[in-house]
Amino acid sequence: MARLGARLGGTWRADALLLEARGTTHYDDGPGADTQAKLRNSVAAAAVGGTPLAAWRTAARLARSVDVYDTRVSASPFVTLGPIETEQTQFSWENTIASAFGQWLLLAERTEQDVSRPGTPFAVSSRTIDAAALGYTLSLGAHDLQASLRRDRNSQFGGQTTGAASYAYALAPAWRIGAGYGESFTAPSFNQLYFPGFGNPNLLPEEGEHYEV
Repeated sequence: MARLGARLGGTWRADALLLEARGTTHYDDGPGADTQAKLRNSVAAAAVGGTPLAAWRTAARLARSVDVYDTRVSASPFVTLGPIETEQTQFSWENTIASAFGQWLLLAERTEQDVSRPGTPFAVSSRTIDAAALGYTLSLGAHDLQASLRRDRNSQFGGQTTGAASYAYALAPAWRIGAGYGESFTAPSFNQLYFPGFGNPNLLPEEGEHYEV
């Protein structure tokens, strides 16, 4: 792993990160059969952020990850030898704005995902996800409030809106009561959809609701 950061002047700063891990797996796949695979995971990321105004902080981030699972030896006649490679590129622009009525968070994000495999390609091998989010927090005396709203547009599964809200009240310095509600949305991965002998192409995104008191 390597990490590098530099001050650009004033409140502005640039950071870069590089991480790579490699490995080899062996497991018993039957009498006299030693299944073998090579693994490689890498992440590269860069970010620039600063404070254009006293109440406004902004940061732009670009990251790329690669995950490779390369089957070298297999006892199964149904396994195609060679690498399955998943790549993801993500760009985000995050802005935090402070005001007399609380703090706002504005986020824009784009994610591009691609997968390749030996032999017949997956039914869908690439997709993009564009997202925008708005968040709000307020601490006023004994009151704490948080709220957020996010819109995702997935090229494979369409659009989805999720949100969350919570409120808490401090009865005393050591006692606080609160309640919250949140929604979640998770699209299945390429492997969950199409991996031979494992995936299910009929899977739909997972949606959830969460309540707490």
